Amino acid sequence: MLLFLSAILAITEYFYEKSLGLNINLFFVAVALASFAFGTIWYEFKDTGISKGVNAGEFITVKGIISEEPVIKEGYTEIVSEIFDENITVLIKTNNFPEYKYGDEIEIIGEIKKPKNFKEDFDYVSYLAKDGISYLFDKPKIKLVSNNGGSFLTKNLLGLKNTFLESIKTSFSEPHASLLSGLILGAKESLGKEWLEKFRISGLSHTIVLSGYNLTIIADAVMKIFIALVSRGASLFLGSLSIILFVIMTGGGAATVRAMIMSLIIMLSRATGRMYEAGNALILAGLFMVIHNPKVLVFDMSFQLSFLATLGLIYLSPIIKNKLNFLPEKFQFRELVATTLGAQLATAFLIIYKMGTFSIVSLPANLLTVVFIPATMFFGFFATLFNFFSYWLALPFIGIAWALLSYELFIVNFFSSLPFASVNVNFIQFLLGILFLSGFFIMIKLRKIKKENQWEIEEIK
Repeated sequence: MLLFLSAILAITEYFYEKSLGLNINLFFVAVALASFAFGTIWYEFKDTGISKGVNAGEFITVKGIISEEPVIKEGYTEIVSEIFDENITVLIKTNNFPEYKYGDEIEIIGEIKKPKNFKEDFDYVSYLAKDGISYLFDKPKIKLVSNNGGSFLTKNLLGLKNTFLESIKTSFSEPHASLLSGLILGAKESLGKEWLEKFRISGLSHTIVLSGYNLTIIADAVMKIFIALVSRGASLFLGSLSIILFVIMTGGGAATVRAMIMSLIIMLSRATGRMYEAGNALILAGLFMVIHNPKVLVFDMSFQLSFLATLGLIYLSPIIKNKLNFLPEKFQFRELVATTLGAQLATAFLIIYKMGTFSIVSLPANLLTVVFIPATMFFGFFATLFNFFSYWLALPFIGIAWALLSYELFIVNFFSSLPFASVNVNFIQFLLGILFLSGFFIMIKLRKIKKENQWEIEEIK
């Protein structure tokens, strides 16, 4: 029906333009309707198939392979496994010991269940469905069959990641080690619920999730290293390859993949000598991801936040910066305030709608920490790298990184402990408040225009 309507609109637009010379702007409406229709069809086509040989509630024995790196949490481990004889992917919740790895072939004995929504405001079923997970096992019996499965490249990259994480743990104490692991590799789980909640309240959760900001810092550093060693063309190729391998090593979250695609578009524009348009690159990255997995558009909050934050940085931050002429340019302070506000304004609606909370202290907390994140990642990385060879060689880098991490943890702890740090906000009330403020500012603007027109009339007289 939508496709038929879009065709009618396109034909009408063509008729009016050719016959009457009128442009009634129906073409873009037709494209929007057609895109929505094709998107709906593609969503249904990509929907996860359900195995007819498995019934929820059955006590079964199946074999599968661990298809993602297990996630260790407080008191349990989450394992994603593809089942060999069935067209399903399952999520297994098991004990932290014994430990399992990506590529392990396992035998699972237990009751298979369908996931259920355990919170009214969180669609857990759809959240799992976006990753193709249609069934659960809760504390089943697991037997290791073989550890020779999985991709050779992915297995070795994950091995390198785990080796690097172990070096971080031997170089720093907690919670410094977990914070650095989150900054460099996105491994934030070991921070624990208390610290994760503090980061959320202070509005700094984005720093411990491997996002586009972190990947941009890493990509820029890699490019500078390669440009100093090889030719420009070779450096672009090696830089692009390094980014892809790094994203595979860190698990390829939605925000990271979005940033990777945009980084690769930057590399391509440099190689071809074309202009890089950040807005077009963002739309293209989002399009690729939605075509690959339509469910991320609706059910993956990390993708939504990452996309909106980048949108805010591209389009809102320049406008905000022009309005902040009273702030000093020194140390790029005005730029930092503008980018922080741009990202926060772009994501505020979604955060309040999804979580019902808003961090009042987010702006000062970000201003006091974000500027130090690149230096923390730099010294933390080389401290960990040199620690492979000699602790004493790494010691100067460890000292500087420890001081920076201590400062950032202090800021998080201080702002999250303030009684007014985070407030619960009803989305409808928030929306009405925004509409009221918008109307208020429009009235002021109209009054200003009216006065300007009166002055012009008086000057003419």
